[in-house]
Amino acid sequence: MIRIFYVILVLGSLSAYSQKSGFKGGLNIGNEKATQGGNSATATAKLSFMLGVYTEAKLSEQFFLSPELVYSIDGGKTEGFGDTFTDNFSYLSVPLMLKYYATEKFNLHVGPQLGFLLTAKVKSSGGTADITSSLKKTNFSMAFGGEGNLGSVNLGLRMILGLTDIANDEVFGDVEYRLNTIQIYLAVPF
Repeated sequence: MIRIFYVILVLGSLSAYSQKSGFKGGLNIGNEKATQGGNSATATAKLSFMLGVYTEAKLSEQFFLSPELVYSIDGGKTEGFGDTFTDNFSYLSVPLMLKYYATEKFNLHVGPQLGFLLTAKVKSSGGTADITSSLKKTNFSMAFGGEGNLGSVNLGLRMILGLTDIANDEVFGDVEYRLNTIQIYLAVPF
């Protein structure tokens, strides 16, 4: 919790130097992949949402640094044993995006993202199980995408690739578990 407070404090201080700030929200299309040795299994896509705030600090005429604070629900759906299992992993994520404005109204962006696990639940016909303690508390990812200005709002598309194994080794053994997410969002400057 202290780490999350520190991140919020740093983002708040960066916004004092920002050129613009705003809210963002949209759709998450998430999936997850488990690998063990040479075998792998990929869950089907699951729809969820993301909400957050962002700020942009100008580095040069075309380059901006954009730290964000985003709440999102990631995960996927798997079928087996006669049931469907839906994973809902809530994260407070901190993407740090380098934005290149190709034109005044369009940017490409890339950067790292650190996610802090808040809760992890698996839902099936038998009920909901809390598996928060079965996962690692942080998730490191790489994000890239593009964003276009539509007047008073920006429309964005972003791919987030999980780089670290989120499975707690004491629970899952040598199974590696990674999250990947596509985000389609609207960003509204204030």
